[in-house]
Amino acid sequence: MSENLTEEQQVEELKKWWKENGRSIIFGGIVGIALIGGWRGWQGYQDSQAEQGAALYDKFTTHLATQQDDAARADRNALVDDFTGTVYVDFANLRMAMSETDAGNIDAAILRLQDVVTDGSDKGLMQLASLRLARLYLGQDKLAEARQALAGVSDTAFEGESLAIEGQIALKEGNHEAARIALEAARERGAADSEMIGYLLQQL
Repeated sequence: MSENLTEEQQVEELKKWWKENGRSIIFGGIVGIALIGGWRGWQGYQDSQAEQGAALYDKFTTHLATQQDDAARADRNALVDDFTGTVYVDFANLRMAMSETDAGNIDAAILRLQDVVTDGSDKGLMQLASLRLARLYLGQDKLAEARQALAGVSDTAFEGESLAIEGQIALKEGNHEAARIALEAARERGAADSEMIGYLLQQL
């Protein structure tokens, strides 16, 4: 504001400026307060959701541990309905797949693993599910499906296990040289079932 204006002129200029800009300042302040309040409310909601998800997942694992399979399946479905996109659902699907596998329900286990691969929220868990899916397909002699599942595994932490399955696929296909190369690489990278790998290599 110019220093040459009289005091009355300065007052008039201030009134004019406030008339033009005051509303937006007040509105902006209200929006800012609302945003801060909304953010805090959202954080509180997320914390509450996390607690509810954890409680339901604990209930699910308890039902699994006590072999209440129908109740566990209902808990898993509730997690999918209410907490989709969270690791609670990923872990529930992985645990459910293990339970179904132990019970001999391989097709049901495959469905749960596919849920993680398709809709998982964590890249590492998605790759773990792909690895387990490849094993189940291998056990069913679905070699193309097993190889396709392995294509979803890229983390070096799973490299040894992935190579072990790749070697077994090649062995079932009759490609002994490819099987030997993959199994030897799996053993070098510390694949878990070293005895099984050693046995297979002896057969080649």
